[in-house]
Amino acid sequence: MLGLLRALFNALVDILLLRRGPENVPASVALLALVVAVDVAFTLLFASQFPEASRPSPLNLAVSIALTMLTYRVVLGLARKPERFLQTMTAFYGTNAIFSPLVLPMLATFATSAAAKTQPPMLILIGLFLIGVWGIVVGIYILRSATEWTTGPTVAVFIAQNLVLYLIVMSLFGGLTPVTGP
Repeated sequence: MLGLLRALFNALVDILLLRRGPENVPASVALLALVVAVDVAFTLLFASQFPEASRPSPLNLAVSIALTMLTYRVVLGLARKPERFLQTMTAFYGTNAIFSPLVLPMLATFATSAAAKTQPPMLILIGLFLIGVWGIVVGIYILRSATEWTTGPTVAVFIAQNLVLYLIVMSLFGGLTPVTGP
């Protein structure tokens, strides 16, 4: 098992460096469950640092994970690559789990500053921007490798998937206020 975890970590680091794709991640339901659990654990661990209003709940995380997996199942089906689902999701959540200890404390600082109506430190903003851009690049890279689509459709699907997921989760758990008319 230790060898499998080492192979997974090495593959995830190579994916973060854009050297290998999700096809190099070991295909295992147990590994997918493990990386999802680690990602959720990091999120809940750092959630205590967030202001109450912006704290993710376990239900919110469960719905986000279920919708993300459903979306990727559909996308990989459309790409005629459904057999790549396990590796793609393991790569996606594994790279998220590696990013989480870097991003979540910065997001907590940003959210706390926003709640207190103060300016967050510039270093936090720059760090969030840089890691956010790299996270998007890695996400698109994973999706492009899994679907074997060209960059244009991959970017469009990635953006649409994230936007729709955000809108659904925000409408279910709050954060979106309906427009009531003039």
